Amino acid sequence: MMLPDESYKLIRSLYDPECDFDELLRTHGIRLHEIAFKPELWGAVYISRKGIYHVFINSILPHGIKQKTFLHELKHIIFDAPKE
Repeated sequence: MMLPDESYKLIRSLYDPECDFDELLRTHGIRLHEIAFKPELWGAVYISRKGIYHVFINSILPHGIKQKTFLHELKHIIFDAPKE
């Protein structure tokens, strides 16, 4: 689970048009992967033994649905992941 200050900074940075998205995610210990799941599975999040969050998004989804799915998985990281 991310600390409230970290969560706020991450979400605020997502709205910055100058933001380097990949670097932002790396800074917060998140890796984004696009893989082909079955159509009914849109995404998933996994935390590794090293504490890195891996967000998997179904590569066959339209771009807008991928964005919504990423935000949904980010919600799990912020609110549902176990505390360290």
